Amino acid sequence: MMEILVKWHPEDLTTFRNESSSIFLKDKYFLFERWQDYHIAFLVKEFLRFQDVVVQWTMHPWERDARMARKALDGRPQAYGLLIELACTRSSDELLGARKAYQSLYVESIEEDIASRVEGIERQLLVALVSTYRYEGSRINDVAVRSEAIKLGITINRHGDKKKLFKDEEIVRILATRSKPHLKAVFKCYKETFNKNIEEDLDETSLKDIIYCLYAPPMYFSKVAAIPPIVTPVTITEDPSSRMDRLEQRIRQMRDPDEMISWDDTDDVPMATLSVSFRMPNIERYTGVGCPRIHLRLYSTVMRALGLDEAQLLTLFPLSLSGITQRWYASLESSRRRTWEDLAQF
Repeated sequence: MMEILVKWHPEDLTTFRNESSSIFLKDKYFLFERWQDYHIAFLVKEFLRFQDVVVQWTMHPWERDARMARKALDGRPQAYGLLIELACTRSSDELLGARKAYQSLYVESIEEDIASRVEGIERQLLVALVSTYRYEGSRINDVAVRSEAIKLGITINRHGDKKKLFKDEEIVRILATRSKPHLKAVFKCYKETFNKNIEEDLDETSLKDIIYCLYAPPMYFSKVAAIPPIVTPVTITEDPSSRMDRLEQRIRQMRDPDEMISWDDTDDVPMATLSVSFRMPNIERYTGVGCPRIHLRLYSTVMRALGLDEAQLLTLFPLSLSGITQRWYASLESSRRRTWEDLAQF
């Protein structure tokens, strides 16, 4: 660029200024072309960005990722998206290289830095994501795929506040340890089972960015390139009732036998066993608009036609609700839900 500019003669520069009327103005009193002030400010800013691009382009990828991670930790929580990008779009060897470079540059590990600097609910999952070394082969366990898709569906749909998913043990285990081909299969199975993409159930939490980075990085990059970062206030819902605590305990006690997925009976909650071949029928979710009895009859009719028993009806019922009705269901005392008739009469 400098070589081109120094070769220009004065008349060439005059021609350039005259033909760039959107940038240069004719002075009202003297015969010369002058810059518009806001264009100067804009150009200075663009050259600073160009400088950053050149510097980062010449860096080793490990160093670039390490410095990017440090920048994210030095910034505000909305910058944690850089950590998600680093942890979820890089290969296992690339992530390991960034961790080595981070130790060399800052004399501490990226894991301990995240654990000490991140104070929000995202900390546990972020530490797990940057600490992992994923299997990168093509082998997929179909039984585990079906099991984990159903686990994710039950776990995601029982939470009114999606932020709490960051601390759920099963969510952390699946997203942080499974290979990317395995996770793609899980997300595909989720859609086939629950008739919607997993990201549709996650609102606008950072979990949606993690999902995109893991199975569709181009979709994530197109999103961050098109939309500037926006700080959105997060509404925190009330603490869950004892019913929510029991549901969480049941999810943590789920097991993965070869053919079935079971929820153990704890504190008078009916036991349910669900085949790994089960697929949730396409029932419109009840949001509180319309007659609840019609929804109950529709849900009961469709699910009983599939041969499900009462315990299975009660276990899967939250998946037919959405928004405020899910939170209402989670708040019910277990005495109101021992049988399907109890629930229908409430």
